[in-house]
Amino acid sequence: MTETPVIIDEGEAFWQKKVVSDVCTFCVHSHDDINHTCDAFPEGIPEEIWLGFEYHVSPVPGDHGIQFERDADPITRMIRNGHLPDETNRV
Repeated sequence: MTETPVIIDEGEAFWQKKVVSDVCTFCVHSHDDINHTCDAFPEGIPEEIWLGFEYHVSPVPGDHGIQFERDADPITRMIRNGHLPDETNRV
């Protein structure tokens, strides 16, 4: 007996389950939170930006004048924000 593969609809369910953004994860303005917020979009990053369809390198309505700026060290930012374990504190 073969198992039927589970297919995730790439609509609303996909948007809510995608934890890491190909764009926002590498931006200095990211809040690294489950609500997908940042300095530009404190109420929630628009789906087209979070999913990488728009890179947000130029102004878009509602971004408070803040656009993508590459974070040279996103891993350290995510550790500082408590979203990754700090390997230096492990026993």
